[in-house]
This record gives sequence, C-alpha cells and structure tokens, in this order.
Amino acid sequence: MYSLKHLHSIDAEKLKDLVFAGEILCIKPCAESKAFVRYAYNHLRKTFVPYSPRKAEFSLSDASHFQLSQKLKEDFSNSKDSWFYIQNILSVLNFQLGDLFFDIPRLRILSTKAHYIPEAEPAFYLHRDSWYANPKAQLNFWIPLHDMKYETSSFSFFPEYFQKSIQNQSSEFQYSSWKKSGGFQAISQEGRIYPGFLEAPEGSFELKISCSKGSILVFSSSHLHGTRPNHSLKTRLSLDFRVVSKSDFESKKGAPDPDNESKGTALLDYRNAVSFQKFFLV
Repeated sequence: MYSLKHLHSIDAEKLKDLVFAGEILCIKPCAESKAFVRYAYNHLRKTFVPYSPRKAEFSLSDASHFQLSQKLKEDFSNSKDSWFYIQNILSVLNFQLGDLFFDIPRLRILSTKAHYIPEAEPAFYLHRDSWYANPKAQLNFWIPLHDMKYETSSFSFFPEYFQKSIQNQSSEFQYSSWKKSGGFQAISQEGRIYPGFLEAPEGSFELKISCSKGSILVFSSSHLHGTRPNHSLKTRLSLDFRVVSKSDFESKKGAPDPDNESKGTALLDYRNAVSFQKFFLV
C-alpha cells in the first residue's frame, strides 16, 4: 500500500523514483519553502488589508472576496518573482534545472463556503492531474501556508487507484479548448469540461493529508485525489506547482497512467526552470 512518507530531505533522483512508484512525500519545511510562504502571505495581507487573510471572508461580501481573490491569484501565478521561488526550492532539492519545466504556481484560497457554491463544485471533484493532459512524468508540489489538519481541511488520496483504472470523463478533455476558455483562471464555467470520476471508489482506503506550514508535499500526477470541504472555520490557504523533467518525458519515464484519455498536452505552457522559456521553444 502506498503511504505518506515524512522526510527531512531527499535527493531529486530518489524523490522521482519514489513518486513514480506511488509514494506520497511530505518534506520538512526548508528555508526556501518558508520564504515562498512568507512571500505569498505578504501578498495576501496586502490584498485583504485591514482583515486577516484567513478571516477576510467573514468581513467582506462574497462577491468582493471572490474578486479580490481572483485578481491576487492571477497576479501571483504570472509574476516572475513567484517563479524564482520555485527555482530556489528545486535547486535545494538538487534538481538539474536546465532539464526541468514547471507550470506556473497557483495560490489556492478556499473559503469555508466554497463547497456550497455550485460554481466551485469542480474544485472538489476526485481526479488525476493526468486527466487534464498532464504528463505521467509530472511531479506535483503542494505547500500549505498554515498548519493543515485532515480533520477539518486539506485533501485526500485514494492510493489503491494509483495503478487501477476508474471510469472517468478524461476522453472529453481537450487541452487546446481548455486553454482557449481561460484554463484554471477562467471565471465562467459554462461549457467547460472538468474531467472527474464516473464511479465512486467505494470501499477503498482514503489517505487524508495533514502537513505543517511550509512543508512540501510531492506526489504523482497519476494519483487519484481531491480537495476536502473546508470545515476549519477559517479560509484555507496553500500554493502548488507542477514539474516535469524533459529527459523523463522524452524517455517516457513516469508513473502508471491507467485510464487517461485526455487530448493534447499541458506541457505547451510549462516553462524552463532556468530561462523561463516555454517547453517547445527551447
């Protein structure tokens, strides 16, 4: 059974081997991940001043909180300052940056009401990242901006399905169409395909995640996982990004990909960890 492994540090090649084999890694906070957390939190404070970022949703209207969050998330993702923090984290893990490509980082702001909002429903779908045309060589990095307890928040995995297929909607997903409609930053969900599962993983073990602030959770794009409703009484804050080694991709190295029928590739928009040029322009 695949498990959650807590580590103080790990070499990049060993990390990839474990993740491609299905292990889920929680790496102890390091100076670089703590710096990324501070950077993100500073932007959150400036956005929601005079309110606390985790309590602003209770003082602002739903529309105002949503609009402020959307603008912040877009700015955060597209800022080269954010990209340099990714570069620093990958460097300390001893990755060969010239061979590495990353998806732009995403700041997650999950309110305590999100699971009641119809438009936010796709955020809670169980899914594999590979169903969104992400490669099987992809490593997912997730960093909580505060301590995350599985009893009230965070997300969970269904490890038994790492190599086991499940009925899903990935055959309906076309990356070029997704991108034209705004990708993950789109506000309107009309006509968009969010590939989820078509059968419940009944009777399978659910691995619930609990991590401390600044920890680095790393897992495969092939893992079946999903966001859990936020019952913590405070806004849930985290950031994440995705990484692919070009040599791994070209040699078809990676995790099992048992049921992915998505079309196209998200790699079109991944950027080199040194030059920041897009994948097929290097």
